[in-house]
Amino acid sequence: ALAGSALAALVLALVISLRGITNPLPMVGYAVIEGLLLGVASRAFELVYPGIVALAVAGTFGVFLGMALLYRARLIRATPRLARLVIGTLLGIVAISLVNLVVYLVTGRQGLVVYSLTGEVGALPYVIAVIAIIAGAFSFVLDFDLIERSVRAGRPRRYAWLCAFGLLTGLVFLYWQLLRLLSYVRR
Repeated sequence: ALAGSALAALVLALVISLRGITNPLPMVGYAVIEGLLLGVASRAFELVYPGIVALAVAGTFGVFLGMALLYRARLIRATPRLARLVIGTLLGIVAISLVNLVVYLVTGRQGLVVYSLTGEVGALPYVIAVIAIIAGAFSFVLDFDLIERSVRAGRPRRYAWLCAFGLLTGLVFLYWQLLRLLSYVRR
């Protein structure tokens, strides 16, 4: 059920992003699917590692706020190079995760991303989780820039849904990566 809902959320996110959909219904559907998925996963993590969900939520909002302040102070700018780096890294992480998930489902072996809540974790999953967290943090810079450019360009109000969707997917991605990293550390 978790894998199915994760894949459904991923497909829906890709469709919304690639087609630039501004209709709120698919975005609400994504939010519901992700809410259920993260709720079930968070409960499982919390049962094994008490307090981990609060840490992941606090970390997620801390990173979001930090990136918002850095962007607002103009210490970080959304350049074309940063956009290529962040998008490429995020796509690479999603691709690695999907391949890793298929390998795990077929063979039961865990590699670059560890799906077991209690299994041993080597160095590589830590590295991938940290890279994913950094990329997720910098994705907010791209989202803030998109919002700012959209307002300046006078885009229609419905476009705000797509901007909000970008922030939502960034928050979900960052929370998930922080939750995974914290679970690795707690082992």
